[in-house]
This record gives sequence, C-alpha cells and structure tokens, in this order.
Amino acid sequence: MLTRCQRPLCQTDFLVDNEGLLHPFPAMKRSRWPLIPVFLLLIGLGGASWYFSSVIIRFKTRTIVEDQVHRLILSPAQFGLGAGEDYSVEAGDVTLRGWYFEGKPGRCGVILHHGHKGTRIGALKYAPLFRDRGCHLLLPDARYHGESSGDFGSYGYLEQQDMQALIAFFAEKTGLPRGKIGLLGESMGAAIVVLTAAREEGLAFVAADSAYSDLPTILREGAIRLYAKPILVLFYPALMLAEWRSGLPLGELSIEAAARSIRMPLFVSHSLQDNETIPEHSRRIFAASPSERKVLHMSDFGARHGKSIDTDFKWYQKHMDDFLDRHVPGFGK
Repeated sequence: MLTRCQRPLCQTDFLVDNEGLLHPFPAMKRSRWPLIPVFLLLIGLGGASWYFSSVIIRFKTRTIVEDQVHRLILSPAQFGLGAGEDYSVEAGDVTLRGWYFEGKPGRCGVILHHGHKGTRIGALKYAPLFRDRGCHLLLPDARYHGESSGDFGSYGYLEQQDMQALIAFFAEKTGLPRGKIGLLGESMGAAIVVLTAAREEGLAFVAADSAYSDLPTILREGAIRLYAKPILVLFYPALMLAEWRSGLPLGELSIEAAARSIRMPLFVSHSLQDNETIPEHSRRIFAASPSERKVLHMSDFGARHGKSIDTDFKWYQKHMDDFLDRHVPGFGK
C-alpha cells in the first residue's frame, strides 16, 4: 500500500510503499480552460486592429456621382467654369485622372486638391478665386480616390510624388514656368500641397486650408472623437498594421516638419469652430515655415471643417486677393 512520505527528508511529490521504497507522486492535471478567454481576447484584439488598419489606409471613398450628390454640385458651370477637359497622368504605379480648365495664355495656373474621401468635385468651390485672374486650373482625383487608381491612400506620403508628376504635366500643357503655378488644397489636400511645396522649389505660392500637422496626431484625435479614449488600446497596433500592409512609415508623416522647408509665399486658413481638425494644426504649420511671405487667417463665423469658403465666400476671396496682391504681385495680371 502506498502512503505519502512522512519523513523529513522526503519530498511531497513522492509516495512510499510498505517496503520503504519511493514512487513518483502522480502529477495533478492542470485545467487549460482559463487560457481560452485569454486566447479569444487576443484574437478579438487582433481582428479589431486589422479592421481599424483598413479604416486607416483602405477607407471608403466617394465616386464622382456620389460626391456630386454629397455636395449638391451638378457641374463646374455652378462656379463659372466651362466643360473641363478630362486628362490622365501616369505617376509610378497609378493613373491620376481629373479635369483641366483652360485659362488665358501665359497668365497663371493653379492646382486645386480635394480632401479625404472626396473627389475633384470638392475642389471646384475654390476655382472662382482664380477664375477672374485668367488662370489655368487643374483639379485631380488623388490616388485611391475618384477615378484615379491605387490600392490605398497614404495621406500625402505617396501623393506628394503624384503631385510632382501633375505639376510637370501642367507646366508642359500650359507652357507656364513654375513661378506662375500655385497649389491649393483642403484638409488632406492641404497636407499634400504643403508636402509637395517642400519638394518643389520656385512655385508661385502654396495655400493650405484646414490642414493637419502630422498623421499620427490627426488619426489619434479622430479615433478619440469617434470612439472615446479606450479606442487607443487598438490605435497603435492598427497604425503599425497599416504601416506593415502599406510598406510605408506612416507614423513618421509630418506636414509641420515639411513646412520648415517652405520659403515660398504661404497662405494658411482654418476655422476656429472646426472640431474635426482643430485649428492648432494650422497654427503649427504656419509657425514652422521660415517664409517671410506668409499669412494665417482664422475664420470665426461658425464654419465647419473646410467650410470657411462655403460659409462666407467674400471673406475668403478678400483674404486670398490681399495675399496674392501683396506676396505674389502680378499673379494672373
């Protein structure tokens, strides 16, 4: 008969028989059931992080028609423009499509860039700022947006290279030197044109409306606004997955850092009532630029994100005209 060893030198995991011989004590089987909730939690967190990484780089965009309905815009004629000429530009692995509107020969040219999830339709409202100056206009769809190709959006990381291809195309098509070509963008488009201006010397000006200062900050602020602070548990894993899936260091994308290289005339605008991208983003970009020809305008009449020009066009037109007349003299005249 086996009994547990009672001698002081015996270990409790051995049994002793009637003859004093020791035998290993049968090991107790540990239940694996407590590990299952942990395993399921890890699977859930991984799946949620994957989903939010898709929200970051493979977000749903609008078609041209959907954007027309969204903005109640039927055609460019609403902004005093004729029928736009369709164009396409090959930029690396993507084809960029958009509209070209011819102005007066030799005057000026402006590329107008839409915001996140939108199309060239969203940039039409800025066209009247330059129409009466006789400027040629180029309104592209960003990669992964509208009719342009692309597998994902990168918030300016790849789009700045696309813009350089568009500038080259625009300059050749119009015969304009870069000193007569300006850039204007809204929201994501504003970030893209600032990033581009840091790479392109000699442009006439760059105008940024409602820009974000860096990608991680705006994504984090947006996540908190939509889902509350607990979402940050998923935010950083999602951003890392988005970087892995895109092959890009998206967490390093800083428009504020790019602004430190901008010495050309710089126009920055934002609404003080913007709760989607807080005004501090534009203040950082403005402060970072060493340009001696820069202006910052904050509207204070209740405009939502990127809606200052929609809310009070005359206010916007006045500030843009003052900026161009003072800092880009002769532009379009």
